[in-house]
Amino acid sequence: MASSASPDIMKGRFKESGMNIELFEDRLIFVDAYSQLMGAPSLEKYIVQDPDNIYNFSKELMRSFKESPPSTIVFGSLSTIMDLCGEKETIEAVRIWNMMAKLCGHTLVYYFTAWPYSNEVMNCINKELFNSVVCVDGMTERMALDQYCKDT
Repeated sequence: MASSASPDIMKGRFKESGMNIELFEDRLIFVDAYSQLMGAPSLEKYIVQDPDNIYNFSKELMRSFKESPPSTIVFGSLSTIMDLCGEKETIEAVRIWNMMAKLCGHTLVYYFTAWPYSNEVMNCINKELFNSVVCVDGMTERMALDQYCKDT
């Protein structure tokens, strides 16, 4: 789910970090929630037409769940979605996304930056929405991503 950078930029970041995405580029699918926000065209199959409306995120995500084989889906920035669509709306949508992903055999990974959100939101993030929460800093994040991509 590309929400804070274009899919092309994200692909470039993979390559910059030494990950050879060409080996699985035919299976690398982006739900583009960035291009429309910037008024730019997108070549992706799944495009969120109005990224400040959580319903549009859900619509494209559900379509990708149904049309794709079981896979790992990475959200580039859950905090960006939350900032665009609202905290409560996003949390409710995430509950649905998690349930639907499980039913369709997908695994969801969310990147989240802990900006100064309310205690209620942070408690929900840390204790309710996810099976686990891993806190990383810049260097640890890079090492974790590198290792994950080498192992898969």
